[in-house]
Amino acid sequence: MQSEAPSRQTNQQPQEHSQGTRPKRGLGFWIRRGLLWSLVALLALVIIGLLYQALASYRDQRSVSPAPGQMVSVGTHQLHINCIGNGSPTVILEAGWAYTSLEWSAHVQPNVAKQTRVCSYDRAGLGRSELGPGSKDATQVTGELHALLDKAGIEGPYVLVGHSLGGLYSRVYADRYPEDVAGMVLVQSMHPDQFERIGMASALKMNHRTGLIGAPLARMGVVRLSGLFPPSTDLPPLQRKQANSLYYQTSHLVAELGELSAMPEVMAQVRQTGGLGEKPLAVVSGGSAGGQQADAMADSKSKAARIEREVPVIQEELTHLSSDSTKRVVQGATDDSLVLNRSHAQQTSEEIVRVVEAVRNHQSLTR
Repeated sequence: MQSEAPSRQTNQQPQEHSQGTRPKRGLGFWIRRGLLWSLVALLALVIIGLLYQALASYRDQRSVSPAPGQMVSVGTHQLHINCIGNGSPTVILEAGWAYTSLEWSAHVQPNVAKQTRVCSYDRAGLGRSELGPGSKDATQVTGELHALLDKAGIEGPYVLVGHSLGGLYSRVYADRYPEDVAGMVLVQSMHPDQFERIGMASALKMNHRTGLIGAPLARMGVVRLSGLFPPSTDLPPLQRKQANSLYYQTSHLVAELGELSAMPEVMAQVRQTGGLGEKPLAVVSGGSAGGQQADAMADSKSKAARIEREVPVIQEELTHLSSDSTKRVVQGATDDSLVLNRSHAQQTSEEIVRVVEAVRNHQSLTR
């Protein structure tokens, strides 16, 4: 009997230990638990952001007025193009980065329409155009424009007008489809070497990274909430109302960020192009890139001074693309104001009409 007591106690001890206490959890357990809950919270935020952006874009789509032009299929998607006026040659307006037919419709397009037919359009994803597959490089953009003009039955040859980034696209288009281009107007056009020339090569690389990172953030509503890339305050009330509904839709944001990331590739493509030969070319630029504009681009006074010095030289070099070229400097004008300011846009329009008349009458711009 005495020998049984110890064995009974021994059998009970593990049972009492398992019922009375729990094993201690180490630091690793709590780190894993924290990471798990952080992942769940992040996933919830992503889902909420995607839903927010999708619903806000749907609301914006419902508030947009009907497209003033027509939607034309270029294969997998449709592009919006709006043509007004009569006469030939037809002018094709290529907007700057993140701009659409809205900016042209403020002043330049109605001005030029008094003299000839003029068409503005929205690149894939921008404005009223549908987002398509592929890169936003110049080959993709110009191929889609060529298909758009063909499908819409808009006969050439055309006078191409390229504003800012649109100037690079216009040069690639003229190089790929020379028979379609009778003349060109470059409005404060970008230059393929401008970032290196003004000492801001790192900004081009930053644009590329921003475009790559920004597209997913745009789909999650972050760009909309941050208020980045707002429509220009210089737009007239009617166009600004439309821009407020169009420019924060997912397709527009993804497209403009795609163009930003493709900018280094676009510039490399432009470097491979040739000139215009004897085709009339007008270069329109602002008086300088100095003052507040240069200060906004640069992070030091020395860089601002370099920008102010180099930009007019770069614009002058663009006239060398043709043996029949002119240059018009609009004093006090900036990149945007050459299209959006009534007075400055009038001078831009006059240069476009000059090229139209030179093509129409088979005359030289420099006669």
